[in-house]
Amino acid sequence: MQKKKPADIQRVPLLKLTSLERVSNLDLEVKENSQTIEIKKDDTTWELRSLEQKTILDKLASNTIPLGQFVTDQIFYGLKTGFNEAFIVDNDTKEKICKVEAKGVEVFKPLLIGKEISPYLTKWEGLWVIVIPSGWTNKHRDGIDPEIFIQQPK
Repeated sequence: MQKKKPADIQRVPLLKLTSLERVSNLDLEVKENSQTIEIKKDDTTWELRSLEQKTILDKLASNTIPLGQFVTDQIFYGLKTGFNEAFIVDNDTKEKICKVEAKGVEVFKPLLIGKEISPYLTKWEGLWVIVIPSGWTNKHRDGIDPEIFIQQPK
């Protein structure tokens, strides 16, 4: 230990222990399995990432717009159906509906849910959402009372 002004950037070993069994020889463990991280004097937080990981993340972050700035700090809630069991269907159900009603194809849109989305790829699980545009009922009911229109057979 020395009493001196810290450098602007300090390089510190980071050791992620997977087991307490290896703590008995900590010097050897640090020597063999540690990664170096940088701590800058003016950092408000520490990033426990290797220099290689940090370099990659810095490259990804350059020339991008932060999400908050992109959405002008507005909060978006995504899709709310009010009744998921009726408006979110699997591929088989969609195909059955489209065989009976050919125009049904127009109201189905592919749906991705949170667990299917990762930063660099999506894994679609074959779900569809039925999207009926706002005002559709009023446009197509020809002056008939909405309660009666909904109950009419096609």
